[in-house]
Amino acid sequence: MNKKMKNRNFTAGLCFLLFVLFALPARGQQAATIKEFKKEMTTYPFSDPNPIPVFGKIYPYFRYDGFTDQAQKKEWTIVELENPYIRVQLTPEIGGKVWSAYDKVNQKPFFYENDVVKFRDIAMRGPWTSGGLEANFGIIGHTPTVATPVNYYTAENKDGSVSCYISSLDLLTRTKWVVEVRLPKDRAYFETRVFWYNPSSVEKPYYSWMNLAVKAREDLHFIDPGTHYIGHNGEAHPWPEHPERQRDLSLYRNNNFGGSKSYHILGKYARYFGAFYEDDNYGMIHTADRDDKLGKKVFLWALSDAGKIWESLLTDNAGQYTEIQSGRLFNQNVFSSSSTPFKQLGFAPGQTDYWQEYWFPFQNTGGVSHADRYSVLSATMKGRQLSMELMAVSPLKDSLYLYDTKGSVLHKQAIDLKPMENMSYQLDLEAGDSLGKIVVGKTHFIPDWEADKSLERPVESPQEYNAGNAYGQYLLGRDAYRFRQYDRAEKHITRALDSDPFLVPARVELAKLYYRKMEYDKAFEEARSALRIDTYNPAANYYYGLAADKLGRPFDAADGWEVAAQTPSYRAAAWQALAIRYVKQGQWTEAQDYISKSLSANPKNIETLQIQYLLNRIGNAETDNESIAQRITALDPLNHFIRFEKYFQTKQQEDLQAFKKYIRNELPAQTYLELALWYHRLGRTAESREVLEAAPVDNLIHYWMAYLHRGTEDFDQLLAEAEQGSAEMVFPFRSESATMLQWMMDHTDDWKPRYYMALLQASRGNDQKSETLLSSLSNDISFAPLYAVRSRYQASPDERIADLKRAIKEDEASWRYKQQLAAVLKNEGAFDEALNVLEPYYSEHPENYMVGMDYVQLLLVTGQIKKSEKVMASIHILPYEGASEGRRLYRATKLLLAIELLEAGDEQEALQKLADARKWPYNLGVGKPFPDMIDEEWENQLEKYARQQSGGQNVSQSQLEEIRQAIMARYLTINGGGTPFSE
Repeated sequence: MNKKMKNRNFTAGLCFLLFVLFALPARGQQAATIKEFKKEMTTYPFSDPNPIPVFGKIYPYFRYDGFTDQAQKKEWTIVELENPYIRVQLTPEIGGKVWSAYDKVNQKPFFYENDVVKFRDIAMRGPWTSGGLEANFGIIGHTPTVATPVNYYTAENKDGSVSCYISSLDLLTRTKWVVEVRLPKDRAYFETRVFWYNPSSVEKPYYSWMNLAVKAREDLHFIDPGTHYIGHNGEAHPWPEHPERQRDLSLYRNNNFGGSKSYHILGKYARYFGAFYEDDNYGMIHTADRDDKLGKKVFLWALSDAGKIWESLLTDNAGQYTEIQSGRLFNQNVFSSSSTPFKQLGFAPGQTDYWQEYWFPFQNTGGVSHADRYSVLSATMKGRQLSMELMAVSPLKDSLYLYDTKGSVLHKQAIDLKPMENMSYQLDLEAGDSLGKIVVGKTHFIPDWEADKSLERPVESPQEYNAGNAYGQYLLGRDAYRFRQYDRAEKHITRALDSDPFLVPARVELAKLYYRKMEYDKAFEEARSALRIDTYNPAANYYYGLAADKLGRPFDAADGWEVAAQTPSYRAAAWQALAIRYVKQGQWTEAQDYISKSLSANPKNIETLQIQYLLNRIGNAETDNESIAQRITALDPLNHFIRFEKYFQTKQQEDLQAFKKYIRNELPAQTYLELALWYHRLGRTAESREVLEAAPVDNLIHYWMAYLHRGTEDFDQLLAEAEQGSAEMVFPFRSESATMLQWMMDHTDDWKPRYYMALLQASRGNDQKSETLLSSLSNDISFAPLYAVRSRYQASPDERIADLKRAIKEDEASWRYKQQLAAVLKNEGAFDEALNVLEPYYSEHPENYMVGMDYVQLLLVTGQIKKSEKVMASIHILPYEGASEGRRLYRATKLLLAIELLEAGDEQEALQKLADARKWPYNLGVGKPFPDMIDEEWENQLEKYARQQSGGQNVSQSQLEEIRQAIMARYLTINGGGTPFSE
């Protein structure tokens, strides 16, 4: 140490801050542990899957509509990972979420841990539970598997860590995701390692967010470095200071205004975010490489009763929560965000993505200046004095260096900390010195006061930008495609081409849209039109090849893919397509050449690796397959292809059971069918058959089995089994099934192939084709969903009504057909008839609040206001997120009664009804917002009339009627616009 350093006034105190009665774990720990067990938990289950196909956002998935406030005890599978510092529990039967993350040193959870499993109607398919950490993929919203079983696999790793892998095939995108939750043996963090890939030949939506719940408290401080936040719509606002309300929004307590909030925070360079509880000097941190996770979001329920009501709706005793989330993109964007800089990415064909994140508790740092997987650091300058607090996350036996701005060492000291141990330092800087950098082992931190980490990334579009021009319309169409809003996409792309017929990207987008609609001739011509302008355009060539392949033009297909392969962005996918072509033709040498090329462009492409494995087996190169299998399972330990291949080669029952063992998701038939069609695409009929022979009962699989055995002695029996099978909960969506179903339509009189083809065509936006198929089906088929679907296409109300009445006849117990029939009747003005449909059902099933709310609407429009009031007093609504219909019905009822009482001259009773109208009864499932969000114009106006009338002033009938008509307008139409009385 030089003389200047010796004279420096330096104090350094090492504080081992232990807050439990036992010592921190000793060094040289044993391996982490993992175990699986059953745990009984109080559960509020969900039920009642919708058997009626609903095309749009979630097809081929279906909603669950049954929710309850009656608890029951239920055993759930728990996978527990534990080391000396933290314990992590996962629930593979509830979406695979991390249910609990527990700090063993401080003996408390560092995530929000729900004390019950309380499913509520919040996710895109309905059921969702609060708490823990959940992974979401595909499209915006809680992922379709968030509340249902997923595949999982556990492992003890060579380095002493343990892992639980959770995985699912996302049917919306036909992409597969794998999340490894990995706990090291000697760290105070756990990792999530994600492998997500698009095995399909076309672009898919791109959305991935991790949602973490933390405890909501008055002293909660969101650790989110940034200068702005953007909403779901992409509009930017200052962060953390709210300029109008002059408050720091990063403090939970300062959000006591407005409704529920979503802050997507950006604008400062940082690789971490978290939650800090100031009173406890404690919190949790998330960190990741920034290219792995760009997005960070804070979600919180409104701090008014509108948000507080969700506390009891989602838990029994755990209290309120808030969420801090990490995303691949800057925001969870809705379509309107595409009018801002924050547009939508697509998931390219064959694209494989991999990223890592770290989650851990921290303590006694007084805040966070920097965090990574090695340590958490807080540094402040007061005058010339530096104060620094440090907590180790990983074992930290290294040196602390303090550098000045010129790179000279100001101080060096050895440190030796176990995870969750703290150090405190103070350093008085001499005149002329300034702190430039702090280095602790692998942690490098440049203080904010020395480096402005604010970013210049634009958050607003130029004022001159015109989304209405050709390129603007193309961008909107492109993004709509990536949101799975295909009708909207086609409208925008058509407008773009109307404005500029030679806009090549728009031509390509239109080709993609036609390809999705299975209109391959149109897709081919649109791609060809693009190539007339730019013969080397990679996307145009690639989709030209795909369409040509479907049209039986093999040389055009090869030509398109070969040119597409000239460009890196389509190289791996184009080479894979060429390899598949040669596999199907039995040209093994050419197939191997293109597989090798494809793997050189994307070594992690699971599809290409599987084809390589298949080629090796066909070529009797099983030795080479050992390394290929290792590469596949290293990426995806839940890969079903590898396990099936072992069974296919050995034909041993234990290998069959090993294959089936890890397919334990909600819809296992889809996993089997996906694998069978993979083989079918390569012309491997024998493998396809064996996969489906192992599959659970599914009628579409029955037809596929018959199709795969056409021309064999087994065909007649398999077809008979298919014809006798049930269409219940069968929702075809894969384009591969179109060829099979068309063949079946030509070879059997059974109605189901035509019905299935109609569903498939409808799911692709081909309504006219679907209508034609459904219209060809007779009226003597005993299957209620058929008539419900067909009713949507009927030209006249009478035909729609007839179909729905037939559906009710086939399934008298179901409420959905009655609800749909009542809606059609109401829309036609047949209010009394609609009431006669719903009233008997609701009187027997008052727990069905969805029917109850429709019933109340009909009571209102038929003038039975007092009866409506009685129903609203007893109804118990368990709402979906954002729902307020029950409160609107309640308010309308009280206001209409007040008007009747004023007309009858009973002003005092009218005032009581108006007072009631201002209330927010709990049974309606909607909490009261802050006062400035409540519109009570009608209450105020009617109260004024009541007081005028009681004082002898005349109130005209027209004044009362005007308000009555405004209220009734909300209920006289179905699927109308916004309500005239908004809260």
